[in-house]
Amino acid sequence: MIKNFFLIFTIIAIFNCLVKITLAENNNFPKTIQKDESDILYNETNEEIKQVIDEVKQDINELKQVIDELVKEKMNDIYTIIKENTKSCVLDNVDEKLKEIKSTEIEKLSTGYKKDYEFVNKMQEGQSKRKRAENSNEIPLNSKLVNSVCSDTKNYTITANLTDVNLEKIDPDGTKHNIKIGSATVTVTTVNGLTDSANTTVIIEDTGITLDTSELFMHKGETATLTPTVEPNSTSNKTITWMSSNTDVATVDENGTVHAIGAGTTTITATTKNKNKAICTVTVNIKETKITLDKTSILLDTGKTEILTPTIIPNDVTDQTIKWSSSNTDIVEVITNGKVIAKAVGKATITATTKNGLIAECTVTVTEHTNIGIWYSTWYSNESGYTREDCERDDKLSQQDPGRNHGCGPHNFWMQHNIKYEAKLKNGSYGHYDTLDGEEVMYQLEQIKSAGIDFIVMDQTNYIHTGGNFVYDRSRKVAETITLYNEKKDHTDKIYYVSAVGGNQWEKTDIDKANRTDEEAEDIWNSFVMDKVIGKYHYYYNGKPILVIYGNGMENIINNHKGENLKKFSIFYADNRNTPGYWGWAFTTPVKNEKSMVVLPGWRNEVGNTPVIREPHPNYPWSTDEGDTYRIYWEAVLEQASNNNGKFPKFIIINSFNEYAERSAVWISNTDNVTPSIDKWSRPDNYWHITKFYINVVRQRE
Repeated sequence: MIKNFFLIFTIIAIFNCLVKITLAENNNFPKTIQKDESDILYNETNEEIKQVIDEVKQDINELKQVIDELVKEKMNDIYTIIKENTKSCVLDNVDEKLKEIKSTEIEKLSTGYKKDYEFVNKMQEGQSKRKRAENSNEIPLNSKLVNSVCSDTKNYTITANLTDVNLEKIDPDGTKHNIKIGSATVTVTTVNGLTDSANTTVIIEDTGITLDTSELFMHKGETATLTPTVEPNSTSNKTITWMSSNTDVATVDENGTVHAIGAGTTTITATTKNKNKAICTVTVNIKETKITLDKTSILLDTGKTEILTPTIIPNDVTDQTIKWSSSNTDIVEVITNGKVIAKAVGKATITATTKNGLIAECTVTVTEHTNIGIWYSTWYSNESGYTREDCERDDKLSQQDPGRNHGCGPHNFWMQHNIKYEAKLKNGSYGHYDTLDGEEVMYQLEQIKSAGIDFIVMDQTNYIHTGGNFVYDRSRKVAETITLYNEKKDHTDKIYYVSAVGGNQWEKTDIDKANRTDEEAEDIWNSFVMDKVIGKYHYYYNGKPILVIYGNGMENIINNHKGENLKKFSIFYADNRNTPGYWGWAFTTPVKNEKSMVVLPGWRNEVGNTPVIREPHPNYPWSTDEGDTYRIYWEAVLEQASNNNGKFPKFIIINSFNEYAERSAVWISNTDNVTPSIDKWSRPDNYWHITKFYINVVRQRE
């Protein structure tokens, strides 16, 4: 819209016509200089000039101020020259208003982009010849500028010419116009050709800056360029300073190019000349290049689990998230973080997928398997020096004041229950042990596993928090020892565990029994199943961890009041003694269930009887036997399988080695594993040998 204007307003008139001069008294030097309002041109309005001023005035306001000041400065320079030579040229009382050029007067004489200013000086003819004194600071009268200024009355024009304008003007209708702004030259010119000029660069300061993005996500080694936008677009200096708050993560060069260096987060800041800023948060990730699994194929029996350990390369990959999947979840399922459970006979491929789609696979072959478990009490304590008399005293105190202590059990469980047998300890002697003793538990686990047993059922049925954390602490110790056992290099055949709870026995109503059981299930889930260390070896059935609930009638109660925590488990019930189809306590008759399990009988350890034929020990007159019942029950299991097309029960549970009624809890002899016969049943390790023999038979027939 802005056009070049060629109209130049030229003022050529003698000073009497253009200005009104008030002379100082007794001399003819000017006292004031002002425009002559009587001049016919004073109020003349040029419509073309007015239109230009109106259109450009707002857009170049900052430019105008710069030029105005520069013009004033140049005029003041001339005034200063005159004033410093007052003795030679101008009197001291010359009017100060000479340098007060008002913007209204400037606009009055504006033509296009040229601003003309005028002032007039009058002096007496004879005084133009005076010279300054020697060694004075006065400018000589015969200097080029002063001579011209102080000569006869002249018109002096100060001209400001604009060049290289570059602004953007937007009309109300949205039309954009480009107006050039750049450098400006101010020139002071006298009518006789004397000029003095100064160059200036017009500065349009920035008011803000933005970046094309406020976030960048990069991988190590990548580059990305940030694009800045400085406002307004007409800003004269668009120089930007770039900075990174953490150069170990990413650097940025003078062009806004970001270089990803290492994992982490940094802030890139772009700063303008006028200190306006914009930031971008840069997150650098290290991208994986490969993933492997520690096993590419495994063989699992149904019900067993295995941990697949992934390795991502490089090891400092930022996002090590892995998505696990199974090609057939009916056969093998990934239950958590690489832990797979064998559910049914067949094959399935387990796939580990990284965040960026790299994969590693493992083929899992599942074979049919009869799960053989052993009941295992975790609450044995053996405080040194604690006597039977101490136990009797504590029991009486506990009855009188139940809140005072917890009886003898927390001190010496063996004495509290008057257990009639002694266990064989790791050092070969016989005696009592404490389940908190990891070395003794490790010794027992070795014997349990050597008999071919898959898992133990940790007996926590008198409530997991009995005696404060008495039972809980010992159960944790057993689970921790199982983990240590399994992670020994030479222990490739692992042993697992499940929990049996029974706190419901101390509640009166069905809803209270159900609630207490659900609370125990929550404890088992949080403290055992989900534990990153011991949770790896919790036993599963149908894709869920197994939980055994002990107590009469609990199956019906739980079916009617099943809490949310219990829904996380595969539940089995152990009613007292001889209820068919359940995992049991100390059964006196054989129990079998072809769909799930067989529970083999135990005995009363307070009496010291045993389900195997054994001659009474001469040093232990209380020792008795219950005949050949244990062998008979195993034969019943084999017969059941024969009548069921050779299929064994899914679970077979036997009673504990650390509770059975022989002089030695776990006593291994050097005899061969032959079919037990009457003449060998007098040895103290009959129970272990019978167990191992029949487990071998089951494995051979599976």
